[in-house]
Amino acid sequence: MALIIMALALVVTMFGCGPQTETLTISHAGSLKVPFEQLKAEFEKQDPNVDIVLESGGSAEIISRAIAQEQAGENPPDIIASADYALIPERLYDDGYADWYIAFARNKMVLCYRDDVPGSQDMASGTRTWYDVLRTAPVSYGHSNPDDDPCGYRMLLVIQLAQKYYHDEAADF
Repeated sequence: MALIIMALALVVTMFGCGPQTETLTISHAGSLKVPFEQLKAEFEKQDPNVDIVLESGGSAEIISRAIAQEQAGENPPDIIASADYALIPERLYDDGYADWYIAFARNKMVLCYRDDVPGSQDMASGTRTWYDVLRTAPVSYGHSNPDDDPCGYRMLLVIQLAQKYYHDEAADF
């Protein structure tokens, strides 16, 4: 048996056309840009015959784009790396676009602010909550599009949870 495997390997090697560059396309969440650029550089250094193409966007957006590419007869990405793993079975399983995934990392929601923002001293001293400062003029905040990106819809969930926690469900955000 080992002789057959060695013979097959020899035939493939002898009749191969030499090293050809292959392309691996990865669509990833924007929040994963830095680690994927690092992985790309390291991988291409170890295997120069693979050209990795990175495409970034919101997790829901990259999944929608991959589905549209598949439906149009175009090549979808080889790998999708979503910031919200739940989107994979939710959007890709039913129509057979995917049948498995690996959860490899988790993110946290973070509220950050500058020291010169109105209300920052109150938050630092504990005299006002972030929730109170955030809904008081002239303070403004932003978030990504909830239809495209998990951080967008998670920010809306954070606000809803804060409204419940602070018993202020009528507040307009």
